[in-house]
Amino acid sequence: MSMKRSPIEPADSPPVRTMLIARAVFIKWEKLRIVYNILLLVLLWFVVTPMTHRSVLNPFLLTYYLLGGLAANMCFFAGPLLESYLAWLKIQSPWITAAIFIGGVLVSVPLLVAYISMVPRPMAD
Repeated sequence: MSMKRSPIEPADSPPVRTMLIARAVFIKWEKLRIVYNILLLVLLWFVVTPMTHRSVLNPFLLTYYLLGGLAANMCFFAGPLLESYLAWLKIQSPWITAAIFIGGVLVSVPLLVAYISMVPRPMAD
């Protein structure tokens, strides 16, 4: 049974153009993800941990920290998603990227502190 293949869409068609915009935005944000994770790790290691008197290397807490990191990276996805939408609307600027990134970090910091404060204390800590 043969399937009909659709012709390849031209590079200037709306679906291809949207895909190219999204691809460029997501590649740019993957570089920012590294900065984001380093910022959260530094905050966790040097600020939150001394405040709560908990060891980052405790295996019990490490599990919670890794789950929190996974959740933070899933929330990070909102940044490139929002910028892709704005780019699709033809609203593009390096300032938009910076504003979305800084806004996301400013939302993440109190969430990180709140998350760590809700982690139960292990028996041996």
